[in-house]
Amino acid sequence: MAGGKGLRLKPFTEIFPKPLISIGNKTAIDHVIDNFIDKGFNNFIFSINYKSKLIKAYLEEKKEKSKINIKYLEEKKPLGTVGALKIINKKTIKNDFFVINCDSILRLDFQNILNYHKSNKNYITVVVSMKNITVPYGVCVLKKNGTLYKMYEKPTKRYLVNTGLYIFNPDVIKLIPKNKKFDFDELIRVAKSKKKRIGFFPIEDDKWNDVGSWDSINKLSLENVELS
Repeated sequence: MAGGKGLRLKPFTEIFPKPLISIGNKTAIDHVIDNFIDKGFNNFIFSINYKSKLIKAYLEEKKEKSKINIKYLEEKKPLGTVGALKIINKKTIKNDFFVINCDSILRLDFQNILNYHKSNKNYITVVVSMKNITVPYGVCVLKKNGTLYKMYEKPTKRYLVNTGLYIFNPDVIKLIPKNKKFDFDELIRVAKSKKKRIGFFPIEDDKWNDVGSWDSINKLSLENVELS
């Protein structure tokens, strides 16, 4: 999914699209593609909208160098985080497939995740990770009468978070409206309403990085994290 404007990465994204931002010695989209290639996957479909000509030009060169198959879902208008999947031709995808955000870099055994998805007969599998979130302030808990009950200094809590990687049954496309902005959380609600099986695959926190903001990119640079 590479069609977003990357608003959190301004001013870079006023000139170049988010997938082409440099993370170490590669672009973000190179990291995503190469991690899949390393595990034996070579068929890719990219949803594109914002600065699509730049992305296509870059990917066509990548295609020649890496000998991979690339197709495009060209959005005439922004269609949200999964809306572009409706453009997929029924003959293009007949089997379960991965969906990944262009700013999610994961170093995983993707075949193992696919096997898990199939063996559990999931309609949708969401790859998740436990994340420690620290509130950078003192947190106040009040009584019903408005007086202080407790105060916690910069508390840390653990949350199960979405890494931006999913596996879909091809029938998922039927749940997506045509030519309409449609996000992943809306898809989940529709799938749940139809009693579809939604599973989760947990991974270690150090196996993925979100590079959708300057804070996360700068943190990667400081920690010198290996992304491939």
